[in-house]
Amino acid sequence: MLNDSLNIKKEQINYEIYGEVNSLIDQCYEIIREYYETKYEELSTTLKTEGEKLKESIKEKEERNTLIN
Repeated sequence: MLNDSLNIKKEQINYEIYGEVNSLIDQCYEIIREYYETKYEELSTTLKTEGEKLKESIKEKEERNTLIN
């Protein structure tokens, strides 16, 4: 009887620990997701800005070539 009671208590503790570990894992995944989401947004903004600069540079070169010819 005592052994059964101890086993039940042990299972309860194991489930509590399992729940806490799962919660920590979920928090880690959330932090990682937020980090990469932020990095993606930063990279996307940078690429758009650099793309616009490149388009402008190409346009200026084409205009200069048109004036020269």
